[in-house]
Amino acid sequence: MMISVTNWLYIPMAFCAHSGLENILAACPYPVKSVVGGFHLLDGQESEEELQALAKRLKENYSSTQFYTSHCTGDDVFEVMKGVMGEQLQAFRCGTIII
Repeated sequence: MMISVTNWLYIPMAFCAHSGLENILAACPYPVKSVVGGFHLLDGQESEEELQALAKRLKENYSSTQFYTSHCTGDDVFEVMKGVMGEQLQAFRCGTIII
């Protein structure tokens, strides 16, 4: 799902990125400023090295994109990816306001 915030800003909603976050982003025909949703990465399913590699690719390939992740991104997964992506990755919970 894609939300048009203005006539030039689109935000992919990856409610639970079963297709893979990188695949969703690659299919997006518009510049992506923010991504909101779960990454479908549960604790214990991927190695720390795989998660770090994914985070590095997202950081490098989407350097101007802000990522907000939620429900199906494990807490441990979030911490590993946050260690690589820093402020580019934020937790998104019920009641979170994104400005």
